[in-house]
Amino acid sequence: DKKMKEKAVYLLREYKKELLKALSWYRENSDSEDIMRSDIFLIINCKHSVLPTMIGTLASLLAKSGELPHGTFILTLGRLMGNKTKASLRLAGYHNFDIDLLQLMTEMADKVDGKAGGSSNAAGAIISTKKETEFIEYALKMMKETKKITLR
Repeated sequence: DKKMKEKAVYLLREYKKELLKALSWYRENSDSEDIMRSDIFLIINCKHSVLPTMIGTLASLLAKSGELPHGTFILTLGRLMGNKTKASLRLAGYHNFDIDLLQLMTEMADKVDGKAGGSSNAAGAIISTKKETEFIEYALKMMKETKKITLR
């Protein structure tokens, strides 16, 4: 039906706009305190700047972009209503290096009384916004420890 097709095209156009906004925000803020990076991780705290529904997609795009070394952890965060923060975790590249991201995210979320879900290749969590800093600090510790174990 023509009306349904028009609506689908409109929604796809809006989705692409939001995706471009997320990528633009990341590029424009790459030197801000909201983005932390090392040779083993990239942490992007979008706060309210990117729709929380887009942070997993942003992480996935960066993971497959070829910009980051294979095996780099990508952790993105975005704020939800109700003082909650959504977190997404991916690994750069096309294989997961035998790292179970759901297991890792579950441990990180449990540390701050959050809830995790997803799969071994793409995991997410909902945490209290008040515990964002604690979550990020613990995530850094866990990512470094995981890399040490994996790289032996």
